[in-house]
Amino acid sequence: MTVATGLYHKTGLGLAAPWDKNGDQIGKRKTTVILGGSSSVGQYAIQLARLSGFDHIVTSSSPSQFDFLKSLGATEVLDRSEATTADKFGGKVIVVMPADEKAVKLSVEEGKPEVTIVSILGLGSHPEYRYVSEPLAAHLGGEEGYVAQGKIVLNRPEVVEGGLEKVEEALKRNKEGVSGVKVVIRPNGP
Repeated sequence: MTVATGLYHKTGLGLAAPWDKNGDQIGKRKTTVILGGSSSVGQYAIQLARLSGFDHIVTSSSPSQFDFLKSLGATEVLDRSEATTADKFGGKVIVVMPADEKAVKLSVEEGKPEVTIVSILGLGSHPEYRYVSEPLAAHLGGEEGYVAQGKIVLNRPEVVEGGLEKVEEALKRNKEGVSGVKVVIRPNGP
């Protein structure tokens, strides 16, 4: 939902969604850069950018995730440890970033005519977001939905067993750094 709001809601980029008329063509002849492609948000951003028809989907990640991110739709995956990545792509650029902008060093200036930067922040739940969330849910699920058709691949979970007693362990795992997976617990699980 975070990515869908950032891309398709008026508080974000306000692009036509892929389920809207011509929404699957909105990215033609455009490049999008998604920093942190192996994160949960990054994985969904890559896939929604692909469904929106972006010609070039550039992301950053550790090299161990390059092939996986390309399988989701990234056209180029850059090593996140490189100092600068802006010279690796060209054309009109739309950048969708995680919330921590200070951790990101872009060699482009915000506000240049050919660059749009949108930061995805935890916007919370609000009734007006239903105009994005309800059609998204309708197109994700069911026998004909994006998930069933393989157009959207769900995050790969890394389950920390042990129920609520293992919350600290799951948080520690996140702090240590995970790549390409979503750390989850089962509150009532073993």
